[in-house]
Amino acid sequence: MWHRRRDGVERRHDHRGIIHHDRSGGGGHHDDSGRLVEHGRLVEHGGDAIPASAKVDVAFTYAPAAGGFGPAHSPFVAVWVEDSDGNFVNTVSVWYNPPKGERWINHLESWFSAADGTDVDAVTGATRPAGTYSVTWDGTDTEGNRVPSGDYVVYVEAAREHGPHSLSSGNIELGSAKTSVSFADSEELSAVAANYTV
Repeated sequence: MWHRRRDGVERRHDHRGIIHHDRSGGGGHHDDSGRLVEHGRLVEHGGDAIPASAKVDVAFTYAPAAGGFGPAHSPFVAVWVEDSDGNFVNTVSVWYNPPKGERWINHLESWFSAADGTDVDAVTGATRPAGTYSVTWDGTDTEGNRVPSGDYVVYVEAAREHGPHSLSSGNIELGSAKTSVSFADSEELSAVAANYTV
């Protein structure tokens, strides 16, 4: 079945959960800042790019909730960035176990919708057990360009078989000064934070 996104792109999932697109009715538009957006992705940046040395370290702790059905499986996890207008910027990291995991990766519902079929081979890793982890965003978009200074939203999402869905997010301003932000806990995610350095 085809579903139309807010950006006007129709999409559907096949029996494996792989995304297919129909962009025939697509086309670009400019957001409130005058930047060109196509299919929910920034393709024309405004403003000065963040420094070449800038990066964002995203830390989080995953601990399965007590109870549940059977042993707690290691969760699928996705970390990604959107701009303040809700346009997808880049995937930082996705943890799942291909090829079997491809059947369940759409349980990362928010990332799956935001990324809209983005090739994530370069940022994919195997699932991991409970613990505290950190992943790093190099400050680039899906095309490898340094993003402009401004406000961004960092998301961390986790989902596991027979377990709850967890989603934590927070706003962070990227510019010439370093900054750190902490996010609210969500279900099995806690101590979620982003640290921007230049």
